[in-house]
Amino acid sequence: MNRRLVSAAAVLSLGAGLGLVAPGSVSAQEALVVCGSGNQTQRYSPGLTYTTRDIAIHVSGSVGNCADPGRPSRSYATFEGSGQGKANCLLGALPTTVTYKWSDGKTSKIYFQAGVDAKPAGQSVVVVNGVVTAGEYEGHQAVKHILLTNVDVTKCATPDGIDETGGSTDLIIL
Repeated sequence: MNRRLVSAAAVLSLGAGLGLVAPGSVSAQEALVVCGSGNQTQRYSPGLTYTTRDIAIHVSGSVGNCADPGRPSRSYATFEGSGQGKANCLLGALPTTVTYKWSDGKTSKIYFQAGVDAKPAGQSVVVVNGVVTAGEYEGHQAVKHILLTNVDVTKCATPDGIDETGGSTDLIIL
């Protein structure tokens, strides 16, 4: 798959995750599956502060409105995963391995490695890239967008920091 197609799909996916583009607007030729209207909770241990330190992360949630032309019964997925890395309230690298359980009972394990985290106006907009390492869609690229809207940045200045965030998410597998 060429980089232009991946970039176009990623931009459309970001728009879908933010409610700007309908999940079905990415054609089946560009993506294997597109899911929008999801939610994600992230728990950090220890909490995020302004000091960079080793952080463990646990993620869980679901995505819905999935469009997979080859599997029309695959309409949603729940997911759970974990990872660790160095992070603070401003920057971080927290690679995660996440298992998606599809509505038809099949699973996909995705390793999310690279990401961008922008923090405009008390929100955190995260774009992460990954690869499906096992199960359905194995070997394919994945892009996930997360809009964390309940970030209390005042906790960054406390010793315990931010221990949980949540918001909307989507998923596209190319």
